[in-house]
Amino acid sequence: MKVVYPVQVLYAKHLRWHRAGRTLLIEGRALHPGTFTGIDGHTITYPPVLFKKPGSIEIIERRIKYQHENSDEAVVGFITGYDVKPDGLYIRGYVFDEDVAELVRNGEIDGLSIEAEVDVDDENVAKHVKILAVALVPSPAAPKAEVTRAKVVAVLSNGNSEISEEVRAMSVETKKKPTREEFFKWIKQQLKNAKVPDDVIDTVMDVLDKAIKTPYPYPYPYPAPKLEEVEKLKQENETLKKQVEELKSKLEQVQIEAEVNEIRSVEPEFKPETVISENMTFEAKMAALEAYKKALKTRVKLSVSQDDTELERKVESILREIGFEGENA
Repeated sequence: MKVVYPVQVLYAKHLRWHRAGRTLLIEGRALHPGTFTGIDGHTITYPPVLFKKPGSIEIIERRIKYQHENSDEAVVGFITGYDVKPDGLYIRGYVFDEDVAELVRNGEIDGLSIEAEVDVDDENVAKHVKILAVALVPSPAAPKAEVTRAKVVAVLSNGNSEISEEVRAMSVETKKKPTREEFFKWIKQQLKNAKVPDDVIDTVMDVLDKAIKTPYPYPYPYPAPKLEEVEKLKQENETLKKQVEELKSKLEQVQIEAEVNEIRSVEPEFKPETVISENMTFEAKMAALEAYKKALKTRVKLSVSQDDTELERKVESILREIGFEGENA
C-alpha cells in the first residue's frame, strides 16, 4: 500500500531585508589581441580574428580573484556580464571584498588578468579560450587589460522587491599610474624645487634611469631576463673582476717598489730577488722586505764606529727619514 503524507508549504511574506554592505561595480577589458606570457611561463598569441569569430572566447566560470592565488579567500567577486569586441574581451562584475575594492578605487591595483583554458595550434596561436577566472593584478601581461570604470553600490531590499542603488553619487574613473617619463619628470621637478644644481640633477637622473627598470607585465614578480642578457651580464662581471684583479696587482707592485726604494736609499746595490721571489704571496713579500729592513738597520748601527758620533747621528737621521724609528733607532 502506498502512503502519501500531506505536505504543507508556508510562504513567508513581507520579509524585512537589511543592507548586506557596500560593493564595487567594475567594468574593464580583460584581454585584447597580442602576444603575452602567461603565469605558467607559456607565450601565447591571441590574434585579432579570435575576437571576431563568435564563440571563440567564452566565460565558463565567473569568479573575480585578487591576484592569482589558489584559495577560496582569493575570490573577491563575480562576473555578471561580458562582451567580445574586435579590440578585446570586456567584462562587468562586482567586487564584494571591501579591502580589495578600496585598492581598486584608489588606483593601487587596476590590471585584469585571465585564468583560462586555451586551445592553441602548433605555433602557439590561440584558437579557443575558456575563461575560468579574471584576476585583479597590479601589472597584467596584456598591457591594455585594465579596469576602466568603477563605482560603489549597495544591494538593498524593501519589502519583496530587491533594488540596487548607488551609495555615493559618484562614478570613480580608475586612477591611471604615471608613465616612466611622467615619473622621471616629476622627480626632476622636485629636485629643481629643492634648488639642487642642474649638473647634480643630470647626474642623479642618469643614475636613476639606469637603476630603475620598468616592471615586467604580471604575472612575473620581477623582470624575466633573456638568455643573451644573462650572458652579457656574466661577461661584464668577469671583465670587472679582471679589472679589479689588475688594479690590485698594480697597487701591490707599487707598495713593494716603495719598500725596495727605501732599502736602496741605505743600500744602493740591494737586489730584491735575493729576498723575494715571484711565487711568494704579496703578504710574504712584504714580510720578507720588512725583515730585511730591520736586519739592515742593525748592520748599519754595528758598522758605525763608537767614536764617530757625527757619522752615527747622520745614520740615525737617515734611518728616521726612511721610517726606521723606534726604541733601538
